[in-house]
Amino acid sequence: MQKRVFSNKFIKIVFFLLILLNFSSNSFTQDNQDRSVSESRIKRFAKKSLEIIKDKAYLMVPLACLALCSSEQTKNIILNQLRPENLVKNFATNYLLTTFESTTHELGHALTAKALNNDPINIELGTKLEKSQEPLFKSKNLQINNLNLESARARFRIPRDPKTFVTNKNKLAACYLGGGFFSLFCHYIKHLGSKLVTDKQTNFFLDKHVMNQIFNVSVPIGTEGDSDAALLWKNCLNIPGKIVKSETLDASRTILSLLYHVLIAYKTRANPDANILEIMSIALLNHELDYLNFHA
Repeated sequence: MQKRVFSNKFIKIVFFLLILLNFSSNSFTQDNQDRSVSESRIKRFAKKSLEIIKDKAYLMVPLACLALCSSEQTKNIILNQLRPENLVKNFATNYLLTTFESTTHELGHALTAKALNNDPINIELGTKLEKSQEPLFKSKNLQINNLNLESARARFRIPRDPKTFVTNKNKLAACYLGGGFFSLFCHYIKHLGSKLVTDKQTNFFLDKHVMNQIFNVSVPIGTEGDSDAALLWKNCLNIPGKIVKSETLDASRTILSLLYHVLIAYKTRANPDANILEIMSIALLNHELDYLNFHA
């Protein structure tokens, strides 16, 4: 019988290093894609879809190869996650959850402004349109520009004293924070409902959408307009402190999510003898599927 050149463990390590190399290059770099307004929606949709297939293929192919070298239980878990119907399910779920997050966030801003300043509810979903473009839907209180519903805005007036016209900073702060806290409240209601109908045990605070809202109301992210906390610091607290770069925050969220998925993969492993490579592979796969989304 011919002796194998490489051991099973060596092959696992090689595939795992390929996975880590691709993961690090995709997860900790800023997306500088040029979103040309001259391209049609269909063309942008097709181009982004191809980019997703390419980016995920570089990660999923070595993951699948690693699965074939792993135990039967781990192999079944990984290959089942990579089935087309499960990938479509993950995409649809993440798209709906992202839409839920952005909609509840902007609704929180609008409802707070309505309660404190009697502003009409005015919410815009989707990336901003050029003058020549038409929205998909428009009504008195809601406008939907396109299907990239992760991007959203709520318009409200700056609350001022009716006599002196001085900005009421307490009300303005409440309008800034209302979006994040209302979205967190809605996510917690969703979390409780999910626990009632399923046996799946999840940590509320390590959900990526919950982390987004917590960071949004607590950390001044990126430039002055990138987070509600940045606007709060500048316009209400007059704190000139340094703004946290969005890349730093993205890396922190990625690390927290990875640690969470490693813990879950370890606690729910089907094979008690699964080694660290198998556990990390499942964690990386679940992390990637958790973030499977695109911007139309």
